[in-house]
Amino acid sequence: MKQQQRCLPQLNWNKADVVLYYNLTGQMLQNINVLTHVFYESANCESSIERLYTNIVNALVSAGVVSIPTIPQNALKPFWNADLDELKRQSADIHDLWKSFGRPRMGPINTAILKIKAEYKCAIRRAAVEYENSHLDESAEYFSHRDMNNFWRTWNAKYNKRTSVHEICIGGERSS
Repeated sequence: MKQQQRCLPQLNWNKADVVLYYNLTGQMLQNINVLTHVFYESANCESSIERLYTNIVNALVSAGVVSIPTIPQNALKPFWNADLDELKRQSADIHDLWKSFGRPRMGPINTAILKIKAEYKCAIRRAAVEYENSHLDESAEYFSHRDMNNFWRTWNAKYNKRTSVHEICIGGERSS
């Protein structure tokens, strides 16, 4: 069950057609019948609320399926920020310029692409390290307060990477 949850796709709201989502949810939610008199009858109230809730959730999910693309959950970088977006855009722009000039290996265009590429990679590494350090602090805080459930949850989320038997090296030799 846990392995299936890790593979669930994540909604990519950055690429969503928000206007389409808004229009679809509006149409679908208007089609839900709300029988208010049922809420006053105590015998049917709970099942009516449950049915209404289910209809609302189904409308939102159905609209999302049509208008919001999904991406694999592991494609998201939790440390990503607006500065990295800007550096990525600059890197892509200078790369396009470099290609349009015939991919020169010397000169100002080449120097510019090498500079922005190095800045971009360094910023990614710095953001990842800062993110990891903040989570390391979180784990240490849980440990110092003897909150073992949260400590192991954060520890496993950070360090519990599945390692294949074929990837393990002992004394420079691969074990099998």
